[in-house]
Amino acid sequence: MANYNLGICKIEYFALYATRATASWLIVMACIDRFIHSSSNVNIRRLSSLKTTRIAIGLTSITMIILHIHMVSYYEITYVSDQFGNMSPSCNSQTGTYRTFLGFWNMAVYSFCPSFFMFLFGFLTLNHIRLHRRVIPAKGEVHKIARRTDTQLLRMLTAQVLVIIISTLPFSINQLYASFTSSIPKSTLRIAQENLAARIVGATTYFAHSSSFYLYTLTGSVFRKELSNILRRCWQADRNMFPRIQNEIHPMSLLQKSQQITGVRITSQQPKPNSKIIQKIDI
Repeated sequence: MANYNLGICKIEYFALYATRATASWLIVMACIDRFIHSSSNVNIRRLSSLKTTRIAIGLTSITMIILHIHMVSYYEITYVSDQFGNMSPSCNSQTGTYRTFLGFWNMAVYSFCPSFFMFLFGFLTLNHIRLHRRVIPAKGEVHKIARRTDTQLLRMLTAQVLVIIISTLPFSINQLYASFTSSIPKSTLRIAQENLAARIVGATTYFAHSSSFYLYTLTGSVFRKELSNILRRCWQADRNMFPRIQNEIHPMSLLQKSQQITGVRITSQQPKPNSKIIQKIDI
């Protein structure tokens, strides 16, 4: 529908770019919150609150919408040649300067800047934790566990940043390539290859937003332990709830059976009608 309706074309691509950028920057906000929460300054730690989090989420969402609002004006439906040599409509940005700008813009706002700030504030958070341990020195075994935890957290953060860069950077590079080669005549084979490459790099961008759980599970034993504890607590809660439900159902069934038995006894103890009285009445 986006290739045939101009309104849907503008809204669809604007919403796609804005929501993906918002998701990346919300992870940055989470890293900043960890950094603030680990500070030794009490006044700075007070900023890490639910109210501040709500304000940060709202401001981040509004900022991303404002930063991508230009796409509503500069996206249009153009006719391009497909792999069969036929002219077909396509929803795309305007050719020329704006398409080049959009490639660099997407590379900065969606790929490089979020990854840089994630790594920066993650490293600063680990530095805060190490400073706390220097102030309060730990014993040998505790110190080893703390160092192992720091290493795992740094590994998890590095893996997440690398995955975001690897999965989002090719999309921006492909946009720049399409902008620089838009005026070059291309064969049908090259058009088919470029369309396939665009589909692949477009699909890989979703991997950056859906792989955090699997990365944390694979790279950090701390996360795996917490996950197993959560699952164990949920399993125990379900097991404790099931006997309670059975105990509530069992007395109800006993009560119903007792009512049925007493009802049978009452009906069986009722006196039979006197046949003599009936005969006298008939006479």
